[in-house]
Amino acid sequence: MSFGELVDFENGDALAAFTFSRISDSQNVTLLLDGIDESSGVTVVTLKFTGAITRAGGALLDGNYQLDVSGAKINVRGSTTSGVDFSFGDNQSDGLYSLYGDSNGDRTVNIFDLLAFRQTY
Repeated sequence: MSFGELVDFENGDALAAFTFSRISDSQNVTLLLDGIDESSGVTVVTLKFTGAITRAGGALLDGNYQLDVSGAKINVRGSTTSGVDFSFGDNQSDGLYSLYGDSNGDRTVNIFDLLAFRQTY
C-alpha cells in the first residue's frame, strides 16, 4: 500500500489500519507487516497474508477480496489530520481477486484456460 505522502499510524501500529477479507464469506485474512519504506519520500507499507484462507507460501485461496483502510488510524506526518476510509476490491473493476487457473483474467476457469495452458506444452 503506497500513500501519497509520509504518514504515521495510530499508536505506531500499521496493521491496525488495514483489514483484508474474502468477499464471498467475509472471512478475514490475517495480515503480517513485511515492512515500511519511506526512502522515496512517501510511506509504502508491504503486507503479507497468512491464515486459514491462504496456501503455503502466503498465496491466497480462490476468491474475490477487499482491502479496507481505516483513515482514522492514519495521520499525515506532522499533522493531526486523519485520512479517509478507503476500500479497494468492493467493485469488480478493482480486480482484487485470486483465481488459479484463470489464464485470461475473466474470473472463470474453463476450457479456454485449459487450452491456453495446454499450448505451453
